[in-house]
Amino acid sequence: MFGACKGKLFVRINNPKTAKRGNARVQHGSVCSEAVIDFVEAVLGPMQRTDLLWPFSQSAYRRRFDKLLALVGVSKNYYTPGGLRGWGGEPCVTLLSMVTSLT
Repeated sequence: MFGACKGKLFVRINNPKTAKRGNARVQHGSVCSEAVIDFVEAVLGPMQRTDLLWPFSQSAYRRRFDKLLALVGVSKNYYTPGGLRGWGGEPCVTLLSMVTSLT
């Protein structure tokens, strides 16, 4: 599934949240991390393009998300799945860039 372009994973997001505000109806991104690409290939490689990433209900996702937070000792009221998207990613990328430039 991902063999066409080694070393970079391209992502296409159909119907992004910003499309409702008159912006692009499709957004694209790329990932260069070899570890992330290997992980995605291992997990999603066998899937078909029409397969759903999460075929269960939203409440089942949230229950599992809350259990994961409990396992790492974080209050379920502190983070939500929505808090891990969008603007939350940019500060993480900035922080990681600063940390890697120190080494």
